[in-house]
Amino acid sequence: MTGIERIIDRIVGDTTAEADAQMAQAKREAADIAAGYDRQIEALEAESLPKRERAAAVRQEQLCGIAELEARKQLLASKQEMLDLAFERALQKLNELDDKQAVELNGRLAAQAARTGLEKVVLSPAQHKKLAAKVVTAANKLLAAEGRPASLAPGDKPGSHNGGVMLIDGAVEINCAYETIVRLMRESLASEVAALLFAPATHKD
Repeated sequence: MTGIERIIDRIVGDTTAEADAQMAQAKREAADIAAGYDRQIEALEAESLPKRERAAAVRQEQLCGIAELEARKQLLASKQEMLDLAFERALQKLNELDDKQAVELNGRLAAQAARTGLEKVVLSPAQHKKLAAKVVTAANKLLAAEGRPASLAPGDKPGSHNGGVMLIDGAVEINCAYETIVRLMRESLASEVAALLFAPATHKD
């Protein structure tokens, strides 16, 4: 899946600038929230009589805690939004590959996923008719080069997925659809992508 990983890396790079802008906005909103609570605290302090000082101190602590929680929630929501965007764009980029790139990537996916080398290769409705035979040829070449059985064949009809390949062998179905791969990669790469998007060096106050 090296090709997909490279695409996701590029998307993450492209998304970093937008993440900076989003995080800056989130920080401004968090600062506004904190400032609002600060004003409430100042008003309490100005109105406090000695007998109210203890209550005012307790309220001040409560307001500071609320402000900090709201700020954290705002930043977390912004980070989650940018993570979603990064992986959504990665999937979009995969679905926008030209025919040559799609044949190369799908052929590699099919070869990697093949177990018997006799499976049927199924593409999306948009690509099956025009690319299935080419993908099968590319995949069989890769299998043959590895000394593995190389008798993959195009499926009789397209699948219901948007991009990528499905390998069918009787009742066994191997799902290499782009959306499935990106979802699985998100589970394993989310922390790495988050580190790239929200590295401290890229966010200066």
